[in-house]
Amino acid sequence: VQVFQNGGRPCNRSVSMEVSKCNVQDCPTEARDCEFSPWADWLDCSVVCGGGEQHRSRAVLVESTEGGGECNGLKQQFRACGTQPCEDQDAKVPCMWGEWSAWSACTALCNGHQERDRVVSQFASNGGPPCEGGERVVMACNTESATCVANRPKDCVVGTWASWTICSHACDGGQASRSRDIEAQPLNFGKPCVGTLFQTMGCNTEACPGNAPVDCAWGSWGDWSACSVTCDGGQHSRHRGIDAEPSAGGKTCEATAAMETGACNIGSCYGSFETCGWSDWGEWVMCSKTCGGGQQERTRQKQWVPTSAGAQDTTSRRLE
Repeated sequence: VQVFQNGGRPCNRSVSMEVSKCNVQDCPTEARDCEFSPWADWLDCSVVCGGGEQHRSRAVLVESTEGGGECNGLKQQFRACGTQPCEDQDAKVPCMWGEWSAWSACTALCNGHQERDRVVSQFASNGGPPCEGGERVVMACNTESATCVANRPKDCVVGTWASWTICSHACDGGQASRSRDIEAQPLNFGKPCVGTLFQTMGCNTEACPGNAPVDCAWGSWGDWSACSVTCDGGQHSRHRGIDAEPSAGGKTCEATAAMETGACNIGSCYGSFETCGWSDWGEWVMCSKTCGGGQQERTRQKQWVPTSAGAQDTTSRRLE
């Protein structure tokens, strides 16, 4: 408002503020009307003749919310059926089965079962034949599920051989070797791996000039290593080396195993009781000195053994 001045005219006396309505449309609402499910099929008639009834039903599928419209109507309907007159009041009326129910959920993720049942929709009368057959049946389910597959026994798997190494000598006979590894350990009582993991063969057998022939000779097998597990089947191994390499045209060592593996502790873990113990002592290694007093050592490994096994020890290495 601008106030009059310098002989100007004053404002007419009137209202200085007006109010009017706006946005008169209804506000949004979360209201939802009630909804019925579709009608189910009509059930079997209660009789085959002389007048009976059958019914069907439906359920409330969606409840009303926020003031939505309520469901109005019947949940069950009945109608007449079997209205044709019976030709013979004493006619035999057979028993009749109703429809099978849906299969139930499987009882287990692996090797379970599921069931379904049915009821008699019409009982026999006047000497009619009775119903025959099962009222409740079961069948297997989830026999090939991922859970079943994961728990099946899995055998040990040995990998492929690597390439042969370069021969150890250019003449007089040398040795080449190759190896392979265990790719997968056995699971769930699967079969253990058995076989060779390291092989050697003779090579460059031609004699070097001026040398007497010397044949290759294998050494003795070492002790078996501790088992990889204490029960349910594991693996252990042992090794041997070549004591004498062939030279000057001597015979090479047969291409047999330098390391062996075998199954061990194949008994079930169920009910077993074990305690910590020691393996047998290994061989003494070479003395650190040839005279004047030296040291040599031998070792053993810590392992789990049955409680009935020998006495416990407290050292894993001895020096003499």
